[in-house]
Amino acid sequence: MRPTRESFGRTRTRKAETDGESRWIRFIEDTPSAWVTRYWRVEAKQGGLFLGGIKWWGGWRKYCFFPEQATIFEKDCLRDIADFCEAQTFIRQAERSLEKAKQPHGTQAG
Repeated sequence: MRPTRESFGRTRTRKAETDGESRWIRFIEDTPSAWVTRYWRVEAKQGGLFLGGIKWWGGWRKYCFFPEQATIFEKDCLRDIADFCEAQTFIRQAERSLEKAKQPHGTQAG
């Protein structure tokens, strides 16, 4: 099922401070309120076409891009998407490290 502006827009919990854009695409945070990790819609700047989403992939412990079917990307867009995923993964890991450092010894975050 394809995420839409309507389906996620009502449940958005975080401000757009992590939104971003490159020359051809934009990243729009659209995290459902029940999610622990963040989600971004990836859209074409021209026309706003939904290209896919970026979300946390636990198996790799990284943010990954999940492209919409029948989308084609060239190297600059792929590089921008990869850079965005890498930056958001770094932020997520840094936030988790800070959370763990604040906890008393012997306890774990949920």
